[in-house]
Order: sequence, then structure tokens, then C-alpha cells
Amino acid sequence: MGSSGTVVLSICMWRDRLAATSHPGDSLRHGFLAGVGAGALAFALTALVRLFEIARSTAGFRLYLRPDGLDGTLVVLGGTFYGAHPGAYDAPVWLRVVLQRYDTLPEVVYVATVASVLAATGWWLAARFESETIDGAVRGATVTVGYAPAVVLGAFVFEMLVDLGPMTVFLDQLLPIALASALVPAVAGAVGGLLAAWLHR
Repeated sequence: MGSSGTVVLSICMWRDRLAATSHPGDSLRHGFLAGVGAGALAFALTALVRLFEIARSTAGFRLYLRPDGLDGTLVVLGGTFYGAHPGAYDAPVWLRVVLQRYDTLPEVVYVATVASVLAATGWWLAARFESETIDGAVRGATVTVGYAPAVVLGAFVFEMLVDLGPMTVFLDQLLPIALASALVPAVAGAVGGLLAAWLHR
């Protein structure tokens, strides 16, 4: 092979390697978008499971058929979601009493639902590129970049939507919510990224 052929081959190899390697900014952007999506999906799944529990309970949906029933529904669904993050949310006594009416599934089901969504998202983030195990864990953990702001913003949104007078439901525990919304996806996403990198070696 002549020198020109060697140069062309080197350029092609360099281009392919560059295509397989993402810029750090790309990783963060993908992590942000995936994290926001993971937050929405985790909330939707925990809400569906809780609604299933309510439907199966003896009380059913009667509590929420009143004119102010939407506020109660939002509080229950929000409390379920934030409670699924270990250490994030300690439901007020009145909300715990309401949730106990539908205690047909162990709370670990909700924790496992959120963790599974985050681990799967971390897997997806790492599997998009050929990575070593540590790099895979880092890529998976970038889900936090989007997940944490979405979860914290969600607490403000819930508080604005729910009309319970002067009573706060989520914002009085904003600090533990913020800490858990960063720690939980970092750990679960890193585990998913590690598994993806390890299985794709």
C-alpha cells in the first residue's frame, strides 16, 4: 500500500474513532434529556401503581369524587413518588393515614419502580457508546443532570397546584428531596451504566 493509501486509512480510522467517542458536553446533554424523561416516566409508573391500589381498596375513589378531590389526588400521587426515593420525603401524619387505606403493596415496590427506571436509563446512556466499566458508570450517572432539577421543580409545581391553604406538603422538605433526587439517580444510573459496559465488553 502506498503512502497515500496509508494516509487515507489513517484518516478513516481516526474518523471512526472520533465518531465512537462523545464529547463531554454531548454526554451531559444526553444525560439531561434522559434524566427529565426518566423523571416523567418514574412519576407516571408510580402514579399508575398507586391508582391501581386505590381502585382495589375498599374505599376506592370515593375520597376523590368531591369538588376538591383533585387536590387530594395530586397530594397522594406526589407523596407516593417522593416517598419512593429513600430519605427524600417523610409524609405528614394526615397523608400517611390516607396512604394506609391503600396499603395493599409493600412500599418497596415503589422504590424498586423508580430504581428500575433510573438503572434502565443509565444502561441506555452507557450502551450508546462502547465504554470501559468506569466510563460506563460515569455515563449512566449523568442521568442525575436532568433528573434532579426535574424532581425539585416538580415539588414547586405540586405545591402551586395543590390548594391546602397555608399548609405546605413538599416544600418544607425541599432539602432532603433535592439531596435524594441527586443521590438516587447517581447510584442507580451508575449501576445501570456499569452493567451495560460490562455486558458489552
